[in-house]
Amino acid sequence: MDAQRSIRDILCEILKISTEQANDIGVDDALDEKGLTSLRFIDLIVALEDTFNIEVKDSDLIPRKFNAISDITQMISKYTESEDHPISYKKVVFCDCDNVLWTGVSGEGDIRIEQENLDLQQTLVGLTGRGAIICLCSKNDPENISEAFDKLPMVITWEHIVTSRVNYKDKPDNIVDMLTELNLLSESAVFIDDSDYELEYVKHSLPEITSLKFRAGNSINDNLNELFDNSSEIDRTTQYKEQLERERLHTKNISADEFNELLNTEVQIRTADTSDIQRIAELTQRTNQFNLSAKHYTEDEIRSFILGGSLKIYILSASDKFGDMGIVGCAIVAFKEQSTTITDIFLSCRVFGRGFEERLLDTIRSQIAGAVYGVFNQNNKNKKFSGFYIEHGVIPIVDL
Repeated sequence: MDAQRSIRDILCEILKISTEQANDIGVDDALDEKGLTSLRFIDLIVALEDTFNIEVKDSDLIPRKFNAISDITQMISKYTESEDHPISYKKVVFCDCDNVLWTGVSGEGDIRIEQENLDLQQTLVGLTGRGAIICLCSKNDPENISEAFDKLPMVITWEHIVTSRVNYKDKPDNIVDMLTELNLLSESAVFIDDSDYELEYVKHSLPEITSLKFRAGNSINDNLNELFDNSSEIDRTTQYKEQLERERLHTKNISADEFNELLNTEVQIRTADTSDIQRIAELTQRTNQFNLSAKHYTEDEIRSFILGGSLKIYILSASDKFGDMGIVGCAIVAFKEQSTTITDIFLSCRVFGRGFEERLLDTIRSQIAGAVYGVFNQNNKNKKFSGFYIEHGVIPIVDL
């Protein structure tokens, strides 16, 4: 279903306008200026529920969340994801600076912070406290952006920023560069800009990224809070800054073992208990690349695995001279008399290239004899690890 087409059809009926008039409404145009009154708002909700076969939650029944067609599309998207394609919550924000974090263009005149800039800054800082990663993507001179951070009464500071690209390169290229640096997938990202050109360029080049337009009066802060709704309280800003320091030491001329020794790496692998449930569930929910079963689990499901007795969960924790990384890997294993099956194995993207997955596998092997099977359900996110099991002597099977 073309969501925007369906929304325009609904607006034709609700606002009593022609198809041509509905088509002329820009995706970011304020609908209250097009005749969407508070009385018609209720009719709009009913029509959306009927058309998309959804039930809008009471917490979402706020007019500002339906300010524009883009807002409505964003709102209903979380209700229309199928069970086979669950909503993927976000991990990282790539944010423009000029006319977004502040009003005006740094280096080209006066700049100031208006209330809408302040609101966005406060939202971004709040997201860092829930585990989100904030990065800057700006077309300007680095000196101008640094001067703006120094002279303006900023709520968000460089301490909140994990990495940035401030230059005159194309923004999609800069975003891909930062995603690669952070080892994150594009679908885990949100891009914020005030420019229709930049937004369309990123949408065309990186369609998996959620692009949000910053403008006065829109509900971008509500959208951000919803997109990062399941973020944890882990300080990922510090974690990723530490990770970037690790990567600066890691070169192609050094082995994983040598790299770990250089960083004084300590690895602990043990059987999980109930105190680990929250972190394990979060790891399974946030991991998409090295997630060979392509499954995600809730805390209740992890608890049932631990207490049920038929499955054993191994967790891998790591630390080095830069800090404690916590639980970064886990494997769920089914032991039977005639066979052993790794039903799931997860590894955080932050520790790729350090051989931790092999250590986890070696630990499992040390406790069994005979063949080991591993569930591998390939998708576009985990396909680059399609050879992992075969390369390590595990027999891959498909979990239908």
